[in-house]
Amino acid sequence: MDREKALEFAWEWIFAVNSHDVEKILTLYSDDVVLDSPVIVGRFGIEEGMLQGKQHLRHYWEMAMEVRPYIYFRLIDVFVGVRTVIVYYENLGRTMVCETFDFDHDGKVICSSSLPGEPLSDVPCLYYVNR
Repeated sequence: MDREKALEFAWEWIFAVNSHDVEKILTLYSDDVVLDSPVIVGRFGIEEGMLQGKQHLRHYWEMAMEVRPYIYFRLIDVFVGVRTVIVYYENLGRTMVCETFDFDHDGKVICSSSLPGEPLSDVPCLYYVNR
């Protein structure tokens, strides 16, 4: 995957989420997608933090839109691997998140992992001085 395709995917994903259109979001994923996120532990009570299959992903996003109807992501950057893209974004105006997406040969997401940071105001500022 090149940076242009990665950016195209990232914007498509961000716009789909920000439109709150679950069907549009789901078009980006394969039928047997695996999602891994700490949100799954808290919201679904699934200790291993994983959901598999588009039907479970649908429920995940429907619940997300219900719990946070004002959900909004702001794209910060994109990192590109061979079949992996990391989308770095701001979630709801406070939390920075890295989301990894692994793609199949058809360009659909087969695995996605969400790695949220702490809310920005809770992160201590550390300065390192080299002398």
